[in-house]
Amino acid sequence: FFLMIRRPPRSTQSRSSAASDVYKRQVHGDSKIISMSVTLLKTKIIPLGYRIPRLLTEMAKQSFEEPTHVFTNENPHIYFEARYYSSIVKNQQYDYSSLSKYEAQKFKESLELLNKFEELNDLIDNYHNFLWELRTLYFQVIRDMGTINFWNRRETTTHVFEQDLQDALTKYTNMVEALKDRPLWQEKLKTDVGYYVHLLYNNLTHDQKFNAIFAKFDSQYYFK
Repeated sequence: FFLMIRRPPRSTQSRSSAASDVYKRQVHGDSKIISMSVTLLKTKIIPLGYRIPRLLTEMAKQSFEEPTHVFTNENPHIYFEARYYSSIVKNQQYDYSSLSKYEAQKFKESLELLNKFEELNDLIDNYHNFLWELRTLYFQVIRDMGTINFWNRRETTTHVFEQDLQDALTKYTNMVEALKDRPLWQEKLKTDVGYYVHLLYNNLTHDQKFNAIFAKFDSQYYFK
């Protein structure tokens, strides 16, 4: 006869099981209280919370043109770990009964910092994408000036470009206005993103139809 020795039940989930539980709840939009995963997450979230303030400072220093360059080339671990866990913990509720009072406090503080990280990362990503939209418009102007007679393009093509330019200027002015209570960020936007608006302005305003688009554009205010 063979004796079957049963392993005692584990008191906690394995790493893969707990991670799978978190993932399933996130995918299916389940916002019920997660209790089993807190034990695992605290070992990641709380230490990460101590590093995020410095990470936020470094993110604010980077150019909108290449905002993640320093993180992807020098020290990618903390940045991408913050991105990963900020997406996992978003819109979740936790049962803190398994944590000490100190752990629960630090866990909550770390969650707040992860939310700030995600908000800042989304903001920077938005400015980064818009900067490249402006770069595309500018490179289109330079390309056309260098290859064909820019001012004799087909009317339909010119109309599309004029509309894209108008939309870009409206978007830029709205972004600048939205930052009027945050002067340092507004200045950064004018420096990084406004640079390409300025290039478009210098290359197009000598033409009457484009000059009309810039007529209501206060260059003294919107350019650094």
